[in-house]
Amino acid sequence: MKRSNNRHIAVVGAGFAGLALSWYLLTQGARVTLIDKNEPGSGASGVASGLMHPYVGQRALRSKEASVSMEMSHKLFAEASLFEKRPIVGSRFLIRKVTAEQMKAFKSHCVVYKDVKILSSDTVRIDSGCAVYSQNYIRGLFASCKDKGVEYQCKRISDVNDLKDFDGYALTLGAGALGFPGFEDLSLRGTRG
Repeated sequence: MKRSNNRHIAVVGAGFAGLALSWYLLTQGARVTLIDKNEPGSGASGVASGLMHPYVGQRALRSKEASVSMEMSHKLFAEASLFEKRPIVGSRFLIRKVTAEQMKAFKSHCVVYKDVKILSSDTVRIDSGCAVYSQNYIRGLFASCKDKGVEYQCKRISDVNDLKDFDGYALTLGAGALGFPGFEDLSLRGTRG
């Protein structure tokens, strides 16, 4: 691949976000070093249930960028499938139990986005959702990144000063951000799901 961009970027964290960002930067011509203290997908991404849909959170709201995010995710699934023989995506829809509050939102989604069907008083079918085999996806996307020239370093970054030799860096640490040196003064808190 001809590099149109000589910038050397460090991506710290080799889960879903770090791999996707690395892939994107590589396709834009950047030189990328992907760094994680463990193997790719060893953190939260590796144990994720792999249920993907655009209606997140306790209130089942749809973000304004949900359509673009879903489209880009499916492009990444297709890319990963070029490098992983096992399936990346299972079902092409999701059945989900919902609370009464969430049902109100999903009834609106039926009309506005037309990708939700009410199955019962507490169950919906999300046609824009899918089940992702997380480990297969991670293996495939990592293989694609390697094919595009990513340099992988399995090591712990103890401080952002460890990244001073790079032109730029991105921290895709997930829950690891909570204990990252230099972040003590930030108002970070963990979430689940």
